[in-house]
Amino acid sequence: MNSRVRRLAIVGGVLLIAAHPTFGQSVGVGVGYSTPGGALLTGASGGHVESVTVSSSNAGHTTRWRTGFAVTTFGPPRDAERSGSVRVYALTPAVVFGPGAGNLPVYFSFGPGLYGYRTYRAYRLGWHASAGIEHRLASFTLFSEITNSLFAAHDRDGEVRGARTTAVSIGVRR
Repeated sequence: MNSRVRRLAIVGGVLLIAAHPTFGQSVGVGVGYSTPGGALLTGASGGHVESVTVSSSNAGHTTRWRTGFAVTTFGPPRDAERSGSVRVYALTPAVVFGPGAGNLPVYFSFGPGLYGYRTYRAYRLGWHASAGIEHRLASFTLFSEITNSLFAAHDRDGEVRGARTTAVSIGVRR
């Protein structure tokens, strides 16, 4: 485990332990598999994603807000001319709908996001949507989620083009 992932896990773990229902918020940490361009099933240039989220704990309500920070890392395409991994930094506020009536464990979220492609110093506006399932276990909630993000990125020649990432992640929140 590299130092960046270790630091994110430590910060997320501390936030997770510190989160308390009386503050009206929950904190979650997640890890998963990610691909660029939505090539989730082909495994092309697959990588990983780590995330930390803070969301409102609206007991009894089916709508809440969530803000997340994620770092997605994936390698170059197999036919790429240059080597090295690509990182996408994302700050993503969202509206979360669900779980719905009858405690159906499915939820959906969408919202704008700020995305840093290959750098954390310059961000561009983008959009993201996700769907997930969750299961309550004592004072924790386990979740699994698939997220699709669309944003503008610079290619090798400095031209702005559309970029997309798809991630499947699992995690826990309290």
